[in-house]
Amino acid sequence: MYIIRDDEERSLNLPSGRYEIPLVIQDRSFNEDGSLFYPRNVDNPGPDFPDPSVTPGVAGDKILVNGMVWPYLEVEQRKYRFRILNGSNERFYRMRLSNGSPFIQIGSDGGLLEKPVIMNEIIIAPAERVDVIINFADVEVGTNIVLTNDAENPYYILK
Repeated sequence: MYIIRDDEERSLNLPSGRYEIPLVIQDRSFNEDGSLFYPRNVDNPGPDFPDPSVTPGVAGDKILVNGMVWPYLEVEQRKYRFRILNGSNERFYRMRLSNGSPFIQIGSDGGLLEKPVIMNEIIIAPAERVDVIINFADVEVGTNIVLTNDAENPYYILK
């Protein structure tokens, strides 16, 4: 993930340094020996494809954040900035915080938004980016908050 800054962003007094956390979310599957599993394309194995061949629509059975399964982060009672990137092949995520705290979205793929938007959930597509502030100032010390995902795969937005 590349983080690009400019003078306008620096002037906004957003959380930075150790209070600005990049989160690359991906789904992966693993073999029994811990190596990465990638399925073979048995429908079209052609002689010119690498092995395993390019397989559209791969969905892993484990969710990783910054390369780790079930990561955690201890936070202070203050605001944090999370720059979230969906690095999955096909999986959408519909994320919420288990304590009901809102996300304050300040940016997207197009950069900073004109004004912050308060959201109870975030839906993020493959290769999409979202930039949020989460305020932990009023959270009691020792509280565990889980970033949940309840989007099924494949994900469809129903109207």
